[in-house]
Amino acid sequence: MSVHEDTLQGLQEALEYAKGNLRVKTTVVEIPDEEIKFYSIYGKLSETNKIKIMEYANELLQA
Repeated sequence: MSVHEDTLQGLQEALEYAKGNLRVKTTVVEIPDEEIKFYSIYGKLSETNKIKIMEYANELLQA
């Protein structure tokens, strides 16, 4: 779906919910422990080091 279609669908669902015609949808997203650990460490880094990590990761993806 395009962003436009997603937005329209969301607005339509919001209207239906407001009318009482639709139940709230929920989505469960599971995040592996390794990712949580990475983001907690990443969040403690300086902006300079965050930029270095992103540049390094981009280089690895292009290799």
